[in-house]
Amino acid sequence: MNTQYPRNDLVSDASQIPAVENVDDHVGGAIRALIADDSEAILSGLAGFLGTYADVDVVGVARDDVEAVAMTFELKPDVVVMDVQMPGQDGIEAARIIKRDMSDVGIIIFTVSRNYLLPSLEAGAYEFLQKDCDPKELVSALRRIAT
Repeated sequence: MNTQYPRNDLVSDASQIPAVENVDDHVGGAIRALIADDSEAILSGLAGFLGTYADVDVVGVARDDVEAVAMTFELKPDVVVMDVQMPGQDGIEAARIIKRDMSDVGIIIFTVSRNYLLPSLEAGAYEFLQKDCDPKELVSALRRIAT
């Protein structure tokens, strides 16, 4: 049974995760990130990992595409880290809606299969990363998009 956390709460205690070396901090304040994935493990891991970086602020987590779109409109993050295969339509359709209505929000598609690369870019994603990437690649992508 999945534990449901309150919206906008981090799903992990970042103080329990070893500090990760910060390279250059983002100019202009923290990068506001929203994470959208239907896996509690991914949400917890990403929120905790990204929380170790002073220049990244995880402002919310979404568990499906509908919640991802709604929370993007409500929280106005700089970047959305979006899984593709979630309940509802999918992360690609959510990315398309977000880019249509909030073109200044950057989207990173973060998924297991390269099969979604072209549809992700066509939907307006700035970056495409597979979930088995080096975690520092995700941080680098967040920084590239936010600058």
